This record gives sequence, structure tokens and C-alpha cells, in this order.
Amino acid sequence: MKATKITHRREVRIRVDFPYNAQATVRLKQIPDTRWSQTLKVWHIPYTKEAFEQLKTLFPEVEYEKSIPTEKPIIKNALIKTSKSTELSPSNKQTGKTELQKPNLVLQKQKTSKEPEHETETTVATAKPVEVSIAVTSKRIFVQLPKNDTDTQFLSSFRYVHWDNNNRQWIIPNYGKNLDLLKSYFQNRTVAITEQRDEKITEAKTTVAEAGTVKTLNIQNRILRVYFAYNRTLINSIKTLSLCRWNSSENCWTVPFNEINLEKLRGIANAHGLKYANEVISKTEGTPRLPKHANYLRCPKEYTEKLKELRYSINTLNVYTDLFEEFINYYPNKPAQDITEEEIITFLRYLVNDRKISTSYQNQSINAIHPVGF
Repeated sequence: MKATKITHRREVRIRVDFPYNAQATVRLKQIPDTRWSQTLKVWHIPYTKEAFEQLKTLFPEVEYEKSIPTEKPIIKNALIKTSKSTELSPSNKQTGKTELQKPNLVLQKQKTSKEPEHETETTVATAKPVEVSIAVTSKRIFVQLPKNDTDTQFLSSFRYVHWDNNNRQWIIPNYGKNLDLLKSYFQNRTVAITEQRDEKITEAKTTVAEAGTVKTLNIQNRILRVYFAYNRTLINSIKTLSLCRWNSSENCWTVPFNEINLEKLRGIANAHGLKYANEVISKTEGTPRLPKHANYLRCPKEYTEKLKELRYSINTLNVYTDLFEEFINYYPNKPAQDITEEEIITFLRYLVNDRKISTSYQNQSINAIHPVGF
């Protein structure tokens, strides 16, 4: 068992660490005002001589710091005012400084242009450097601090948190008790908290669905971005869709585009009593990809088996399958094995001239056709 001094919720306490033991817990609770910290996952008792003596009596084997707890609690960075009637020690009567029973704490008289005769003011002389910077807006909390595995694990536990690599900061939604949890966790460190107006924070433009609506954006007939007001039950329903992912940069859920997912999303919205809206978005200046329809040709089983034989990864298999389906649906009335080299070139020209695809998309399309011998 080990006892150390901590500051918990702005109160100096004695932290008691020991392996879980039901009998030891019952004995510890004999000390008045013994509390359990849900944040620190530890028991703590009052920072008083009486409580500490009782702890040593109950647990003679306890290890502790020499400074616990013979002195009174220290209030850091507090402005201490003393009235004229306060007794001063002989060594401080000339200077007007109040003698405090605080070992290793250096106090300095604050300099003012006009100092009242009836009081003196003292402050802590040396200010600690800021260890954690927190900027707060109405929607987000921005946290900057030195890298630490324990802190990273704690910050990663927040829902919808993400790391902004450009600005080297954590971004956490500002709702519920998130800010209070951060203050409680960093209470033993020097923290600078600033409030900022939303317009001072440069954020990417996002699409947000109206209240009572589930909105999907069909991006190039490849990805469906799903926007809706926060709803835990709705989120659980969305997550049942295959390959569903959270896109932190766009603040939305994404699923692969296909008619089945469109119908499922429409059904989920109706089941929750919400309106459903869908919009087709093209990332390029060209025409969007032809949508999937009732007679849409699916990728032949022989094609996927060939990719598996070549040991392609699951992600590559999914990408190539999707691109190959676009290719064979360009010639819907012709079997894939009968498509000529000239027709392949015509299709690639269509992608470049009409669809205005990128070079990488073009290369992927060529590679998607190659494995089956075209």
C-alpha cells in the first residue's frame, strides 16, 4: 500500500493505492470522508494529520511521503489577503509579509502603485509553464499537449474524437460532460483554457442534414455519405450496413454505393420516423458514373476467384470488382470475354473525355481489366 498527496477536484487529498482487497477496502472506509475517485480509479482520504494517523494505525505497512500530511494543504496560485490585525512573525514585521507554514514554497510580495495600509497581498513567485492548452468553442474542444501514451489513451476514449495532424492537436466534440472530464483529468497540471468564437476556428465546410432528416450524398456512384442529427439508436442501425465507416473529416458515416444500401438507408430512416433525401454529387467536371439499376451486371465469380488466386488484398479486390463492373456495364449487351481491345480503348477514352477521371482512377481501371486476360 502506498500513500501520496494529490489535488483532486481542486481539493488536496491523500491518494491510497493498493491491490484490490475487499477487507482492506472495508478497513479504509473507517476513516471519515473516505471517497472513491471514478476518474482516477483510486481511493482517497482527507489531507489531515488525524486521517493520516488513522491510516497508519489501520495499515502499519503503508509507504508514504515524508511531507504527508504534517503541514496544512497548499493552495497554489491563490491570492492571500491578511487583515491588519493578523499577527506577523518577528522576522517579517518590517516587510509586512505573512508567515505561512508551507515548506519549499517561495512567496513574493506583489508590487502595486498604491498599497492599502490595512492589507498586504502575496502570490506564488514562480508560475509553472503551461503543460496543456485547451481551446473551447460552442461545438468543439481543441487540446494541445506533449505526446504521452497515457494521455493518448484517455483522449482516444472520447466519442468521435480525432487527431488533427496539421495543427498537432486533438479535436473533441463539445457536448455532455466532455469539458468537465478534461478539466478533472488535467487538474494536477498547469492548464490554459481559452474560449474562442466559432468563426475564429477554420473548419472544413461540411454538409449537415436538417432536423428530422436522413440525407445521403451519392459521390460518383461509389460512396454514400450519410448525414443526420445525432441519434444513438439510428447510429446502431447504420452500423449494421456492410463496410460502414465513420469519416471524421466530413463528419458523416459512409457506406459503399449500391441500390441495396440505398433501400436499406431509406428503410432505416422510415423506421425512425425521419424523412429521407438523396443527392448525386460529382467530384469532377465530367459526367457522373452511370447509376446501378435493376439490370445492373454484377462481377462474374470467375473474376473474383482470379483475384484471390493472385493474392490481392480485400481492399484491392473490392476496388477492382467495382471498377470491372463499371467496365462490363458500359457494354451491357456483350459478354465480357467478347469485348475487343478496340472497345476497351473506347471505354478508357470515355473515362478520360466524358467522365474526366483522374490519372490514378484511369490506372486502376486498366489494372482491373488486366487480371482476367484482357
